Amino acid sequence: ISITVTDPPPAPQLTVSPQQPVYITGETVTLTCSATWPPTVFGVRFFRDGQKIHTKELRSPPYSYSESIQLSGVSGLPAGEYSCESWKTVSGREIPSERSRPISIEVT
Repeated sequence: ISITVTDPPPAPQLTVSPQQPVYITGETVTLTCSATWPPTVFGVRFFRDGQKIHTKELRSPPYSYSESIQLSGVSGLPAGEYSCESWKTVSGREIPSERSRPISIEVT
């Protein structure tokens, strides 16, 4: 019998560009989730208001430790509270990090 004990990855950092207090409908915003525990991070996920909106698996070395998504659209920039998480896989089990600090996107 073999037992493996591991810590979850630390929470990634979520950043927004450009940084504005309020965004205009139709404006494009880039969110970047940066994981901080290479080389064991296997992917990142983005959430809006707690609902998963994007997942990126890191399949082969060299791993990229950040992932960006752009928010925009004809109907307008989706307002809400955004966060992300990373995960690693140990012995076939997915181990998620805590979520990043949330970023609120307010649209006028």
